[in-house]
Amino acid sequence: FLNEKGELLLSQFHRIENGNSVGSLEIPKKLNKGIYYLRAYTRWMLNYGPELIATKQIEVEERRSKTKSIAEGLVLHPESGSLIVKLPTQVMVYHKDLSLHKAPIVNSKGEIITRNIEFQKGIGRFLFTPVKGEVYYMSVEEDLLIPLPQVQEMGYTIQLNNLNSDKALINIEASAQLIDEPVFLKGVRNGTSFFESEIVFQGGPREKIEIPKTELPEGILELRLEDGSGRVWARRPWKIKKNELQIEVERQRDASGDDVFKFEVYDETGKPVETELSVSLLEDTNSNIIPGSVRRGIEGEAELRNQRFIEDLFLLTGQYTVEEVDVVSSRVPEEIRYGFQKGLEFYGQAYDLNNTLLENTEIQMLITAGEEVYAIETKTNSNGMFKITELQIEGEAHIIFRTAGEETEEKLVKVVPYEYEIPPLKLPLEESTYSENKVGSESDRPQRSVSDFDSEIKSEKLIELEEVTLVATRELHKTSVSRYDLRATRVIEQDIERPKTLPQLFLNIPGVQVVGLGTLNPSIFIPRAARLGPLLWVIDGFPLSQDTRFADVITLVSFIDVERIELLLGAEASVYGSRAAGGVIQIFTRSGSDIEYLARKDAEVLYQGFHESISFKEYSSNRKRKRSAEGIAKTLYWEPQLVTDSKGKAEIRLIGPAIDSPVSVVVKAVTENGLKGNTITFF
Repeated sequence: FLNEKGELLLSQFHRIENGNSVGSLEIPKKLNKGIYYLRAYTRWMLNYGPELIATKQIEVEERRSKTKSIAEGLVLHPESGSLIVKLPTQVMVYHKDLSLHKAPIVNSKGEIITRNIEFQKGIGRFLFTPVKGEVYYMSVEEDLLIPLPQVQEMGYTIQLNNLNSDKALINIEASAQLIDEPVFLKGVRNGTSFFESEIVFQGGPREKIEIPKTELPEGILELRLEDGSGRVWARRPWKIKKNELQIEVERQRDASGDDVFKFEVYDETGKPVETELSVSLLEDTNSNIIPGSVRRGIEGEAELRNQRFIEDLFLLTGQYTVEEVDVVSSRVPEEIRYGFQKGLEFYGQAYDLNNTLLENTEIQMLITAGEEVYAIETKTNSNGMFKITELQIEGEAHIIFRTAGEETEEKLVKVVPYEYEIPPLKLPLEESTYSENKVGSESDRPQRSVSDFDSEIKSEKLIELEEVTLVATRELHKTSVSRYDLRATRVIEQDIERPKTLPQLFLNIPGVQVVGLGTLNPSIFIPRAARLGPLLWVIDGFPLSQDTRFADVITLVSFIDVERIELLLGAEASVYGSRAAGGVIQIFTRSGSDIEYLARKDAEVLYQGFHESISFKEYSSNRKRKRSAEGIAKTLYWEPQLVTDSKGKAEIRLIGPAIDSPVSVVVKAVTENGLKGNTITFF
């Protein structure tokens, strides 16, 4: 799931079974208003280029917006891209929310020139001949005029008839000034020209040409009219479909009041087809179309011609998705860089907990997914990188990495996971291409090419870096803070690796004498504070009783637990009052802050396996009931695997209150033999 800049916001993996993958993706709730794209692809598809990845545009609007400008979402597109003086031109009309049937087209004087004719809700066209110096508008309301593109003084127009299954009929018309100029008609996709024909106008400004479809690839081509210098004068998209299926949809209401939708699928010869259908039903409460008034009831070849005509209108107004741009079956990629995936994959770079790269090291992955636990072994390459393939993990999993070692710190392995390279967002028939591979909220993992994780790194890919001088510094240990922020007269710290007894520590404090060393009752004598008063012992900030002896302290505090000893004399000891007239000896015990922290979490990675999707029925029954946003179609039903029987028939039943609003039914199918079909029917 990408934003308009091609930045990744959300990604999932879905399992493929019998050539099909079915699942659901929950769009993040907190999204700004704008255009987003949903893409679906396999690893192998990347060999054909990012422009052939199935991509669907999604528009996110504000939830609480009530009234929107009618101009928003309106498309007015001349068939050849421009309006030319004195050349009859078809203008395609599309609005995502409204019906504009019989909307008038007016000139600058307000005179009605023609009217829009709709063929389905929101999609239509009108034909007129522009006049020099005139400005034209579509009147969608009494006081709202939407301007058409500016009229050009000279140029060409292309009119395409794509209704025939075997060939396309193309009419080309030129301005009088250009009749004698050489011009070429080309069919182009992704920079490759599939045909080129010189157009010579004989006896007038119009020429007709037939283009056979048999030798052309499936998908969307762009028809271009170019002159000898390469200037493009006119262009329009052309969708070529072969092996089409005929899909018929019928709606009935039974005695119980339930709506029943019946489907029949045939091939070009009229033979029933047993296959899986992807079906979605939308209820449009904001439509101006009377239910049942717009419906395809044509049979046979006429149905296919009607379907091609409607699809051409959608194509010209930009309402296509990249999923309609088929990969040419006969095309072989110039380079096979991506292989088939037999499961999920994990890419990473291994370090120990001291951030030392683990080169050519065997590591073990302990994977916990639900109640399943299993281990996988692998080996890093000379760059510490490794990859694991053919993983079969459902849902969320925890992976712990470790290697051979005597202590826990040596065994644990810290892994930096890498995302597989994200292909750039490319849309067909658009000059602008978003190629940013930034990652949004979905993941902050870096990306690398798959070749970086090979076990053998080719020498020509290595880059020698400049020499760097490393300076070792002494590792600092944390110590507890002195009480009351006092500045001690003397301080002695315990040696953690070779701890000394308390008497030995005091022997290292200047100005302190240990009397009776080696006896059962040693004592501390401070000449500087002699005869000033008693000596106060303080353990971790808690003063002991006045009669506490050094022997009692030795019994009370183990020398192994001592962190440091501080001696306070004179003004520094005054905070403890008169009882500290002879000085204060503060003993601080170890708190554990000096022990090196072992970050076990660094050796663990959270991994997302195959997404556990829910069905539409489960979603519908569990979702919170909310008031639908104004003007937004409501999804009544969605089934990606509706199976037709041996007679090519299937049906769905909507149980519940009768639906009186207009309903659009979108059906798509691809058989095991590659036969494709799709249809949109309004009731």
